[in-house]
Amino acid sequence: MQRSLRHFAWRLKYNTKRILEPAIGSLAVLLLRALRGADRTRVADRTGAFMRRLGPWLPEHRIGRANLAAAFPEKSPAEIEKILSGTWDNLGRVAAEFAFLDRIRVRHPGDPAPADAVYDDIELRRFEEIRTASRPSAFFAAHLANWELPALTAARFGVDSSVLYRAPSIPAIAEAVLETRWCAQASTRRCGLRAPLNAAAISACLSTSTIPAASR
Repeated sequence: MQRSLRHFAWRLKYNTKRILEPAIGSLAVLLLRALRGADRTRVADRTGAFMRRLGPWLPEHRIGRANLAAAFPEKSPAEIEKILSGTWDNLGRVAAEFAFLDRIRVRHPGDPAPADAVYDDIELRRFEEIRTASRPSAFFAAHLANWELPALTAARFGVDSSVLYRAPSIPAIAEAVLETRWCAQASTRRCGLRAPLNAAAISACLSTSTIPAASR
């Protein structure tokens, strides 16, 4: 009897997911397109504030708290909550900025126009050493600030690169993410094309944010 109930619950969850996912995907794509008509900074500010309020109610908040407590046992609960609040704020801002990915300007030494993403001369020299090296390089984007920037920077400097990432589980959202990323790199690739994984520079964005600390 108990086994039958578990099977029924699993089937109910599975069928509900199959029904809801296409609707969620379509709604997310429509929202992504609608946001492009708004002011990027204002949308990012509001989305960040919204996620600060929503985040603590999500199960990932408890996982993040446990991970931080394990990694930084010297920090007080208040300090950990402050870090988590900033994490949710940043996640909201990155999600909002994704709709404007093709409008984010990365600084280039040969272009005096104002830029959104800047760096100092030391970072530029380090990047030039990597860019001109004979061997391939791997760039890892931590979940700090906007982790889409490594791929945008590669496109801005004409570096042949591929992006390794975990695709969203909802097909419509996964397709929109892929299309947005390729369109944002249109300076070196035609919009809509998918480059094969090669031995050029690779930008990796891998998420492990839902792994409980106790399982590590």
